Amino acid sequence: MRWLLFISRIGLLCNICYAFSVFARYINLKSLHQDVVATIVVLGVVSILLNIVLNIFWLFTLIKKQKVLPLFLGLSNFIFLIFQLLNILLFQL
Repeated sequence: MRWLLFISRIGLLCNICYAFSVFARYINLKSLHQDVVATIVVLGVVSILLNIVLNIFWLFTLIKKQKVLPLFLGLSNFIFLIFQLLNILLFQL
């Protein structure tokens, strides 16, 4: 289950890119290189699917009462998932 810890860390980085891409709609990004902005947006979009899969696996490990992930990592990914779903449903991202 070490792979879940590794993928969860990658998911957290993708979630940060998602949050940056959402907030980037309100700031000027013309000073950043276009490839950097494109990478951040792609990682942000990938984070939605990755986050759903990660939270399902984290739920299974909680049901089995295995401690695979630190609580901070699991909860932060779950909070980002709620933020992502609300953003998709309410603001039609």
